[in-house]
Amino acid sequence: MGSLIPVSDPSGERGFAMRIQLLIRQFSISQRFLRWTGLFALSAAISLQAARVDPDFRPVFGYGFGGDDFNRFEAVMPDGRLVLNNGYERWFVDGSLDPSYDPPNDGRRTLRVLHTGQLVAHYRTGDTMHPCKEDPLMECGPFEESRELVWLDSSGRKTDVGFDLGPDGSSLSSGEFYPYVNGQHLLYGAFESVNGITRSRLARINGDGSVDTSFDAGFLSNKVRGIWPQADGKILVWGNFIEFGGQSLPGLVRLKSDGTIDSTFTPDSPSGGGPVAEDSEGRILRAFPGAIYSSDANGTNLELLVEYEDSGRMEVKGFLPVEDGAFLVWGDFIRIGGVDRPFLARVNTDGSVDTGFNANAVLASGPRPSGGYLRRIHRMDDGRLVPFVTGLWRLMPDGSVDSSLQPENLSAASIEAIAVQADGQMVVAGLFTQANGLIRSGLVRLNSSGVVDPMFDPGNQVVANEISSIAVGPDDAVWVGGGPAELPTNRRARLVRHQPDGAIDPDLHLEFDEKSVVRTVAVDSLGRVYFGGRFRTVNGHARNGLARLNADHTVDPLFADGIALTGLEVEVTHLEILDDGGLLVAGAFDAWQGVRRWGLFKLNADGELNTDFVPNEALAGLRVAAAAAHEDGSVGVASLNGDYNPVSAIHLLDPLGHEVALKKPSLADHADILDVVVLPGGVTIFSVVPTSDGVYDPDRNYPPFLLALASDGEPGNRFIPEFDSNAVKAMAALSDGSIVLAGDFDGVDGMDFANLMRVVGLDQAPGPRMANISTRGFVSDGDRQLIAGFVVEGTEPQRVLIRGVGPTLEDFGIEHALAHPVLELRSSSNAEPIAVSYPGDWWIGDRYNAPKPKSRVIDMFNRVGAFDLTGSAPSGPGHPISTYDAVVMVDLDPGAYTVKLSGENSAIGLVEVFNATGVEADRRITNLSTRGWIGLDNERLIGGFVVDRGPKRVLVRAVGPSLEGFGVTGFLEDPQIRIIQTDTVEEVDANDNWEDTGAGTAITEATQIVGAFHFDTGSLDSALILDLEPGNYTAIVSGVGGTTGIALVEVYELPDEL
Repeated sequence: MGSLIPVSDPSGERGFAMRIQLLIRQFSISQRFLRWTGLFALSAAISLQAARVDPDFRPVFGYGFGGDDFNRFEAVMPDGRLVLNNGYERWFVDGSLDPSYDPPNDGRRTLRVLHTGQLVAHYRTGDTMHPCKEDPLMECGPFEESRELVWLDSSGRKTDVGFDLGPDGSSLSSGEFYPYVNGQHLLYGAFESVNGITRSRLARINGDGSVDTSFDAGFLSNKVRGIWPQADGKILVWGNFIEFGGQSLPGLVRLKSDGTIDSTFTPDSPSGGGPVAEDSEGRILRAFPGAIYSSDANGTNLELLVEYEDSGRMEVKGFLPVEDGAFLVWGDFIRIGGVDRPFLARVNTDGSVDTGFNANAVLASGPRPSGGYLRRIHRMDDGRLVPFVTGLWRLMPDGSVDSSLQPENLSAASIEAIAVQADGQMVVAGLFTQANGLIRSGLVRLNSSGVVDPMFDPGNQVVANEISSIAVGPDDAVWVGGGPAELPTNRRARLVRHQPDGAIDPDLHLEFDEKSVVRTVAVDSLGRVYFGGRFRTVNGHARNGLARLNADHTVDPLFADGIALTGLEVEVTHLEILDDGGLLVAGAFDAWQGVRRWGLFKLNADGELNTDFVPNEALAGLRVAAAAAHEDGSVGVASLNGDYNPVSAIHLLDPLGHEVALKKPSLADHADILDVVVLPGGVTIFSVVPTSDGVYDPDRNYPPFLLALASDGEPGNRFIPEFDSNAVKAMAALSDGSIVLAGDFDGVDGMDFANLMRVVGLDQAPGPRMANISTRGFVSDGDRQLIAGFVVEGTEPQRVLIRGVGPTLEDFGIEHALAHPVLELRSSSNAEPIAVSYPGDWWIGDRYNAPKPKSRVIDMFNRVGAFDLTGSAPSGPGHPISTYDAVVMVDLDPGAYTVKLSGENSAIGLVEVFNATGVEADRRITNLSTRGWIGLDNERLIGGFVVDRGPKRVLVRAVGPSLEGFGVTGFLEDPQIRIIQTDTVEEVDANDNWEDTGAGTAITEATQIVGAFHFDTGSLDSALILDLEPGNYTAIVSGVGGTTGIALVEVYELPDEL
């Protein structure tokens, strides 16, 4: 349906873009067809044309409520705004970005906010080498030569105010600014001078950034670890020093306001302690390993307040007195006063733990804070708390999570594994700390719409440092395998069971050998748990990479006992319960119970080796990284060859383990294969990450993509989504025929889908349709250029691959091929060309315009099924590409476009337009028409199109005389058209004059329906209405009686009821 859209051209030619519903599809070459007509035909090996992204499935994951060292708060402004990530971001109280804060990336190391609101950044100003401890004759480094503190303006940029801390300048990670009177601040660290003024470890800074010369504490022999300014202006100082101001004062001292020693302060046990503070009642709080004491104002009369159990880090890290003599205490402890309060607690004035304060939801079962303890904490005026740990948390006054903090730009999450339950719900695991705004650290269950299941709540529990696999048992318990997980009990585990409500099963205790990893988990219908990976013992049982738990979670003593798997560095990477109750096992090994099996084998339901499936020839000497089994017993496999920068390969194995020859094996060359999933009908999908020398580089490699293969090895012709960055790490097929893709991607084919997306329609039987693929014609100068028009429909940009082929046609027996094709792309809304490609000089726009871009485009040839251009198939990264054909690849906004093919000689050329977007959404390319010169012999206009999915009614027109009404001169006065069934080379129908068919009325009605322009009564234009079976077709336009001129070939899809 549509209307005529004339596309004007500055040189006087016109193309015509008619809005018809033709979806260009990917295809593979039929050389016989190309030699005969100059076109190419579709080989419909996989019917995935209905695949599309589910727009309503958009769960949102964030990584920031417990991230790494570069994802934490640095400071809090007086008005509550939050500064984070080394001072490069600032948020408002609700977590939205502060647009007024725009610091440059200038190498700052940390940032602090003074109580006046002044921003101060810490910079490293130079590096030098120093003698190595191991060998003084060698140099190590870099050694941080000098540091400086710089005052920043309100936008986060440097001012002229600042000072140099000298060659031993503190990093501030071991020190801090403390507010003092009259806008001054105290600063401590590892420095020995400030702006050239000798100040050893402690200085007082004026509000303007200058050094207060009236304050000099003298020489300190070692590190100052903390200070506490008292209400009367005196200063408590503690650290590792044994001498202070020339006096022997180990560990703890009090200074007067001028920096001299207060001799009235004579603390009991001055050394060996930790942080100190003055509470609201004037007592001095002191921390020692395992206990907190209080003393009087002069440091004497120590009394035990409360004991704590640490986890090996020795000490409390800080105090913050609050109301009524109570205080907050933080550091490295698990229990305090007999109450579970990891890292943070509030203690009453009598030493009892305030049970009304509980921050366990954040700190109890999540990752240990950076360095193993809570570093600092800020208390806002309203009592809310900002703990300075790895992660972006804010707490309410009672320690609960402040849900009003909703960051709008959390760091990118990553989904590492996915499992589907019998009821269609899915469990995903990975590096994330929230899902759809809810706290879900590392593990979440979603319903089929992507909504978080509130009944499954593992809390703030990162289930594994390296999550590899998850599986759901028949009781809906979730098994998670990976690297060693840190559990609330301070126990490390490689395999964790989450109960149906998400809580960790406290009764499961599996002990592995050191440095072991569980890579894969599978649960059968009897509740038995198979798990594989890199380990040698489980609960004292010798198990070489593979083990099974009975339904009662005890290790099965008979399964895989001893060294059932053998090989060099055995590791199991994939386990799968088969439909017959058997087990598929993949990984790095060479035998099972003494029988040779390279990287892959099957076990029968009774645990015996399946001797019918023997993949030894296909996989000899290889490791299997991923695999998936079809219902018929065939298997899709991703293998690795070599240890350093291993080479990946894809395989299709039949039910006996024999390899199926791939039609385009180069599709996955120089790539990592991350996962494999199978679909009904024998389709296997591989997640591919192109690499150079084993490393993915977005500037050198084309983006990650999915590759679909049919059971006969034919590459898919439609389902080829390309990911904007990173890749799909895990895939799962759902019972409704859709698949879920998970990973660390943040977009697909230009659409905003991050971490998790669903592709639907794979099991649908789409209705019949017509798809145009290319037009071949005679190309010359002036009016004899070949001009094709097409429309990008929808609301989103569409990636388009356009080729102007000349020299390569000679490979298919085409004589007089266009020698130097020039391809020009124009928009109907802009007279200036969007792109121009000259012979061998490809125009690659937008994100494809990167180093070595041709390799990315050549990959797209393979993925859309286009034939190779002469000399355009390099054998590896970095090899030269030489071709004189023209290519344009660009993202186009919706609208009408014209492609013009010209050249230096008068010869035969081919224009092709491909939809290079892999997943259908609300966008597609509709081909409309092609205008060209009709001469003698081979100078005909030839259009190729495909009918697929079922019978289809079409309108085909050859326009000559009617072009006069659009200002075209030199038109073909009497065109004729023939329709050829390409596969059989039989003529379907032909027409000279449209009214001679006896269907003139029907043609007029069809013209109105599709929105095309009308033929005048008596015109010599040609037209046919045809009911075509699925297949490849060619429309050939020539002149009656040897007439020549400009003509237009059009093919329209008609409604079946016409």
